[in-house]
Amino acid sequence: MPGEIAFDPPAGWVPAEVARPELGSSTSLAIETWRAWQAPGDRPPRVVSACIGTDLPTWTTEANPIALERLEATVGATLIRLELPGALRVTREVQADVVTEQWLVGDGEERTTARTFLGFTSPGGEPHVVGCFVLCAPSTPACDEAIRLAAPTTAFVVPPQPSAPVRALLLAVHHSRATALGALALFVVAGVVAVWQRPRPRRK
Repeated sequence: MPGEIAFDPPAGWVPAEVARPELGSSTSLAIETWRAWQAPGDRPPRVVSACIGTDLPTWTTEANPIALERLEATVGATLIRLELPGALRVTREVQADVVTEQWLVGDGEERTTARTFLGFTSPGGEPHVVGCFVLCAPSTPACDEAIRLAAPTTAFVVPPQPSAPVRALLLAVHHSRATALGALALFVVAGVVAVWQRPRPRRK
C-alpha cells in the first residue's frame, strides 16, 4: 500500500496541476501519491499532498536528521516549481515510536506552511521507508487549518534494525573519541539513506 495522507482541502478549492520535483535518476525513491488543489481566482494559493518512498532493509536513528533534511528538500523543490522561495525552517518536531513529524515555515513575502511525516511501513513484510508532506503555498488561515487536521493513513511500523556492519561501526564510534571514526560513521549513516541524497534547491 503506497504512503498516503488523509487531507481535505479548504471548501471551494478545486483539483490543480502541480509539477512533480525530480528525484534523480540515481535514486530508487518513487513518488507514491501526488495530489494538488487550488483556490478560485488568479494566481491562487495551492496545496500539495504527497508521499515518496523506497524499500530500505536497514536503519539507524542517527540517519533520521539526514532523511528529514532530504524530505525538507523535496518540499523546497516543490515550492520552487510553484515559483516561491524554497527556503524553509523547522518550527516544531514531534517524535514518536514509529513516525517523526515536522512543521515547516517559509518566511518570504508570501508565507508558506508545510507538515511532514517520516516513518516505515511493511508491505509484504519488507521494510519500506515513506516520507509524506502537505504543503500550502502561499498559506492562508483556511489552508493552515486543513494542514493541522491532516493525518497519514499509512500504517507505520517500527523501523528495521541496523545491519551488523552499521552496528559495529556505531558501537566503535560511541566508545571512541577518534575524529576519524566519527567521520566514517557519518559516511556510513549517509550511505544508509543515500536514496534521500540528491541536489538540494538553492537557498536564498
